[in-house]
Amino acid sequence: MSAPKRKREVQLNFRVSPEELALIEQKMAQLGTKNREAYLRKMALDGYVVRLELPELKELVSLMRYSSNNLNQLARRAHETGRIYDATWRI
Repeated sequence: MSAPKRKREVQLNFRVSPEELALIEQKMAQLGTKNREAYLRKMALDGYVVRLELPELKELVSLMRYSSNNLNQLARRAHETGRIYDATWRI
């Protein structure tokens, strides 16, 4: 007598870090489920991913990065020379 054919015949495998596994298990516990396969299948099929397109935020981060680079250059120059000249502050 042969075994009944599985309803789901394709197997997916992926790796997670110990921290990621702990988060998955924490979320499973919050839902009260212990079946990891069923939980991951449900999340893969019915879960959602939020992708925010915020061009203003990207521009703000870019400007902050530019400003912090300038500040680091000024701080480095002040530490190297031990002095700060008026010309140092003109950009």
